[in-house]
Amino acid sequence: MISRLENEISKKPEGVLIAQSTHGKGIFYIRNGKTRKYISDKEIKKITAMAQKEYMEKLLRDFKIVKEVLSSSFRSLEKLLPEKDALTSLHPLKRELITPLKLFSSNNPRWDRTNAKTVDKKTHPYETRKGDFVRSKIEMIIADFLFNLGVPYVYEMSIVIDGVVYKPDFFILNLVTGEFIIWEHFGLMNDPSYIANNAGKLMAYISAGYKFGRNLIFTMEGREDPIKTDIILRLIKDYCLNAPF
Repeated sequence: MISRLENEISKKPEGVLIAQSTHGKGIFYIRNGKTRKYISDKEIKKITAMAQKEYMEKLLRDFKIVKEVLSSSFRSLEKLLPEKDALTSLHPLKRELITPLKLFSSNNPRWDRTNAKTVDKKTHPYETRKGDFVRSKIEMIIADFLFNLGVPYVYEMSIVIDGVVYKPDFFILNLVTGEFIIWEHFGLMNDPSYIANNAGKLMAYISAGYKFGRNLIFTMEGREDPIKTDIILRLIKDYCLNAPF
């Protein structure tokens, strides 16, 4: 990965991209040594390339740190790791231009697994494009969005927390961060007992180290308040196809 990043960085334009917000408008400059030159929106390809270069330079820094940690048993990881990751540390205007690199692979049989041969199709009547059978139409929509966008997931995979087995609706791999994400959809929010039962499940996930807005997602709806599909799509793009800020 280090040699790959170094090779990609060498192909990008020279200089440092500077981003500023003035009266609600983004302005970019290129700094080369002591000189600074304004760059117009017409050169968006160059602006994007330089933002991508800075992102990859920060990734390269992080990979070199990890390599140093692995080879230096006497130094602690906490002292070496930067306070912010490669994407978070960039100016917001630059983050909008970045295409996050998929640093992790989904080449594992787990992500191809379906429940077609083991599930009771009376309780799971909806078939997804991947071949899973799920409990509700909205779960089918979530699964199909994930599948169409190339996001690896397993439906109702068993995980053990404090000796108790839980089966989150979706267990997802973020290919950008390598992080595992749990997604629960709560479809009976009009039912008080249903809410109480699932509150305990969420607390178990939190106790295991999962965090809302990072690697724990939940959506909900009631009989009179169905969830909109654009919300589902936005959550996938923000949390499963990017590094959450």
